[in-house]
Amino acid sequence: MSKQRTMRVDIRSEYEQLKKKYEGAMGVIHASQKDPIQNAWGAKKNNGKDFKVVFEIIEDDGLVLLTITDNGLGLTGPWCEATDPGYRKLLEDPKNRLLRSASLKNPGSGGETGGLYGNGKLVNDMLCRKNHEKVMVDSLRSDDNRIVVDVREWLADGDPQHLETPLYDNEAEAKLSEISKGLLTPLSEYGTRWTVINPDTPIIKAIRSGDFYEFISNTWWEILYKYESKIDGIYIKYDGKKKKVKLSDFHDQVLKKKQFQQKEIKLKTVTYNKKRVKKKVRIKSFIFGFSDKPVLPIYNGIMIQRQQMPIVQSNDLIEQNLGFIPDTMPRQYKERFFGLLIPDKDLDTLLADLDDTTHYNIMRGNNQTAYDAIRIFLKQEINDFMLKEGIIKPTTVSVKKQEKESFNRTLKTVNEVFKTSGFSGTGGGKTKKAFSVKLNNIVKPEKIYIGSEITDIEFSIRN
Repeated sequence: MSKQRTMRVDIRSEYEQLKKKYEGAMGVIHASQKDPIQNAWGAKKNNGKDFKVVFEIIEDDGLVLLTITDNGLGLTGPWCEATDPGYRKLLEDPKNRLLRSASLKNPGSGGETGGLYGNGKLVNDMLCRKNHEKVMVDSLRSDDNRIVVDVREWLADGDPQHLETPLYDNEAEAKLSEISKGLLTPLSEYGTRWTVINPDTPIIKAIRSGDFYEFISNTWWEILYKYESKIDGIYIKYDGKKKKVKLSDFHDQVLKKKQFQQKEIKLKTVTYNKKRVKKKVRIKSFIFGFSDKPVLPIYNGIMIQRQQMPIVQSNDLIEQNLGFIPDTMPRQYKERFFGLLIPDKDLDTLLADLDDTTHYNIMRGNNQTAYDAIRIFLKQEINDFMLKEGIIKPTTVSVKKQEKESFNRTLKTVNEVFKTSGFSGTGGGKTKKAFSVKLNNIVKPEKIYIGSEITDIEFSIRN
């Protein structure tokens, strides 16, 4: 592209860091369905009525296109250069979808939809096979009925180049035909289409093997279940086939058939402290229980939702959220455990503060008191259910007391280490130092493996 617009100089390093985070979660291929559908759901019309997303592989004469098309509001809003005085204000407007789609790593919706950080716009770029391949977006806008096209290309030794400005109407249609070699025509209904030119082989294999279908089915269970009669659907098209994604068998058994040893609690209040003031949020629904046989690792734990999307999700879920599982749970039950948490509006807002940058986990450090209140609440509910079902025997020790005793044992052990090292202020030691060190707090995992990390360790040092 001969003409290009100014991009942030650090976007390449941020892109690489983000890619590593996705790879450390459930992988780039998994993220390539999660983020685009989340973006489409955020731009839905009529509260989701007839909502549709289509993933399609198009091949012709050596050219491969992967398109992701929704029927939402389209890339609405005015264009503005990053150097213009009003740029930041326009960028922060959630209704300016055109500017935000091109901003790459700039903030997302600010919590009004599932997006928070604006990372999802980079996922499509990670599917490119090699440098100098392009990612194109075209849209039929609901605010002015105009066609718009934007294109970016990653260079081998730098950041992405964009068109000087997005193109509209006839120029947009011409660019769409040029880049796709005539395989794509303008959208006939409002919406947005992302196109990856010559995507990398793994995404094509995942689509054809059915893995991609399973990723969608297991991730978007809340929409597929709750809005089943309202939405059009999520589709995958390739090699002349068109498949509509359905609710997974597991979620069907839990949500529709309720065939396992399970329970649902509704509208339960969780109280936490924020700056010494008590705050309250509510869990809209917490469905949990035990299957009659071991469940797959992606279901074996508590999947926490925000904006109809899992923000606690893993290939090994129970290892990711061990802190949410009671110590009292017998080993033979642990591999059969599952949980689905749906928040109410206030808790959804709170979870936006805890959500990490890739939407695969929640972070205690973002709001420790709220995180701990939710965690202890869930552990107590699970513990009470196991008591009622006869899975465990009654005990006078509450979950909170168990946690406190475990915490105190850890503090004692670590302070003994300081003691034997000769530091003062930690329980003794013959050699007096010029300063004292005391362990105040530590988040203790239930299991520690070689290579594991313990975080949120708080010390006080006094001289």
